Amino acid sequence: MLKGMFAVLLAMGPPAVAAEELPSAYEKNKALLGRLQDGTTIFTIEQNGSLTHIQSGLVCTGTLKDYSLEAIYIFNEADPADDVGCDYARRSDEGNIVSKLTVFFVKGGQDTNLDTAFSHYRNEVLRASPGATPTSSQLHIKDETGVDNPAYKSSGFTIALNGEPYHSELIVEFVKPWIVEVRSTYKNDSIHVDMSKGKEAALADALRQKSDITNPYIAFLDSKALGK
Repeated sequence: MLKGMFAVLLAMGPPAVAAEELPSAYEKNKALLGRLQDGTTIFTIEQNGSLTHIQSGLVCTGTLKDYSLEAIYIFNEADPADDVGCDYARRSDEGNIVSKLTVFFVKGGQDTNLDTAFSHYRNEVLRASPGATPTSSQLHIKDETGVDNPAYKSSGFTIALNGEPYHSELIVEFVKPWIVEVRSTYKNDSIHVDMSKGKEAALADALRQKSDITNPYIAFLDSKALGK
């Protein structure tokens, strides 16, 4: 995410007019938090724009490459801090949302564990997208022995949106008593390059698609859940 944009003064000709500085992640995310009722009693904002969930110490990352934080949610009005979400999106040049990613922190019940939490959210994806097909996860976080870290579970899904194939990624960890869920949805399950756009445009598009694949895991790692 850009933290500022400045015009370059040219050596020849009249001086360029400085472009309007873009708001930093801190300024933008602070404004979002300020619009949330009781938001500052649930999250604190850090200088890098990240949001620390006060009750759990878990973190919504402040920046993700090619994505921006779009909304902060409270899902349980009775206990506002017990079920919250941070919603990120990648937008097209026209401003349309093309990819979504949401980080949830939910206080689990007395009988909650990683298996029950993952099963619940996996079934939730399948209910929300009839016909969804489970697939392998896009990325894997290994432990020191080289196998998937047992502290989390993940799965991919092929789903249909507007008649087109999309990939949905689900990552879940249980840090008693908190459930961390990361869910993302984006076009395709691999990087598609359209060279008809020209080499530079195709490369830029490929890098944005790479962000779709990597950002769910970056958001998960930035949440500080793993290893708690």
